Amino acid sequence: MRKYVAYQDSIDFITKTEQVAKVNALYDYRTTQKENLRLKEKTTRQRNQITELLLLFVVLTAGGIVSYLRMKKKRRTIWEQTQRLMLLQENRYSQARKTLQAHEQKIKTLTEQLHSATLRNDELERTRAEAQKIALEAESKQLHQSIEEQKSQILYFEQSEIYLKFHRATNSRDLSEEDWAALQAEIVSVYSQFTHRLLVLYPRLSPVEIRICYLIKIGIPVSRIAGLLNRSVPAITAARTRMYKKLTGETGTAEKQTY
Repeated sequence: MRKYVAYQDSIDFITKTEQVAKVNALYDYRTTQKENLRLKEKTTRQRNQITELLLLFVVLTAGGIVSYLRMKKKRRTIWEQTQRLMLLQENRYSQARKTLQAHEQKIKTLTEQLHSATLRNDELERTRAEAQKIALEAESKQLHQSIEEQKSQILYFEQSEIYLKFHRATNSRDLSEEDWAALQAEIVSVYSQFTHRLLVLYPRLSPVEIRICYLIKIGIPVSRIAGLLNRSVPAITAARTRMYKKLTGETGTAEKQTY
């Protein structure tokens, strides 16, 4: 009887243990499922947040690129307008010299007409010729003053410290970046935005080619240009010829260049 009771107790204990294990297993399964579901939802939220951030980044980047391109286009337009204005100013100066020469020729012709009208006692013709001559002389005086001011600026520049320094230098080690910047500033001031006009004619001139133009402008010979830029004489000559073609669209020798 005792054995039976002990046996029955063992069976009950095993049964209870199995039931507890099943309950624990079910609880663990449900907990695991719940945790997996929570992690899945968290992962989904994180993925959605990352997607939203990426979309926001793309939108902001695209907006930034569009704004940059618009700003760049606006700046380019302003720059081109400025260059056209500078080029127009230089053309006006060149035209002033041509106009002065034409005026001088007309004044000479009017002087002859005035003399002829006086000899013929043609008062009407003499008055007309004299009035035209006076008007042309007044305009020529203004043009002459403008040209003389330009000549004075050039003379002052040719006596400046930076101009003389470049003419005394023998190699690239004699010049610093500050010297080149100072030369550029002086040339731009004296020769009506020289650098900008070069770039208007050909925007792809390299920094070395622009420096060659500076040195040509201040009268440095080719052999000295080669030393100042640490280049060979043939390289400088070839560069001058290449620039002449870039600026004029024609094939020519370096000696034809005036800039």
